[in-house]
Amino acid sequence: MTVRYSGMDMIEAIYVERYEDNFGGTPSAQTGHRWVYPQEIVPDYDPDLKLIYILRSDGYARSAKRILSGRPILRCRLAWMQAVPVSPTTYWQTNLLKAALGDNPISSIWMEVLIKRSDTNKFWLRLNSLKADVVTIRGSIGEPQQWTAEFLGYGMATATSALLTAPAEHINDPWEWADTYIQYSINGIDFSDFPDLTDYEIKLYNSLKPNYTFRSTGSKQLTSLEPGVERATARLTANLTDKAFIDHLVNLSRVDLKLLMPNNKWVLMSRGQFRRVPVDIKTEDLIALTFDYESMEWTHGF
Repeated sequence: MTVRYSGMDMIEAIYVERYEDNFGGTPSAQTGHRWVYPQEIVPDYDPDLKLIYILRSDGYARSAKRILSGRPILRCRLAWMQAVPVSPTTYWQTNLLKAALGDNPISSIWMEVLIKRSDTNKFWLRLNSLKADVVTIRGSIGEPQQWTAEFLGYGMATATSALLTAPAEHINDPWEWADTYIQYSINGIDFSDFPDLTDYEIKLYNSLKPNYTFRSTGSKQLTSLEPGVERATARLTANLTDKAFIDHLVNLSRVDLKLLMPNNKWVLMSRGQFRRVPVDIKTEDLIALTFDYESMEWTHGF
């Protein structure tokens, strides 16, 4: 019988963190960390195919002579609901939300994704050396907080047995909209709750640069993924309560934004400004402000 796998089958994502010196390598067998409440996993390996055309004298002059691989790369989108992880309380964000710098930092994730219909119909996807390029955090009234990460990585392979041992299942509730809130400051010291906020979307950028080099091995694989400029943006929607934030836009005032979450976790966007604040005025509804915001730097407390 043909097996057609679906998202209703057993899917689990187990990972370990890796040091920069191990980029592109394979870890030893060990107990990994379970990704917290994944909702979507989209590995996308691109061999970067190149059609090679040459001058020819045969009957195939209009056809390509070869198909070669150029600069292969793995992209992976992962969406999940965050919660406090089970013991050990390990957040991947602690070391990897912001691109790591240093001599040999923890800098990437090696992940195994189990896809299982039965004991005889299962396999694993192995995603090598993932680094977060862009991370998006969304909050809306009445909904759990949503996280999405766009990863870049070294490569992908399949396996018929697991290298990593799966830890215990997560049991804590996902973070809900009422568990999170945003504060602002105009001096970088004193913070107040953002008034009448109804939606937020925060994007954190590591601006990764794929680095390919000539090597004696003849490998076309990535040599490294180097962090670029850091950048953070936000889009906030709030009910109009006064003119203060319109004034911040017009006067090009400095504004810092801080997202606060359970377990004393936070993301801080510093030395930013509003670049647009459309005022949405229409009949039979509250007047809404949509804030487009950009900061010069960001940090976090995970």
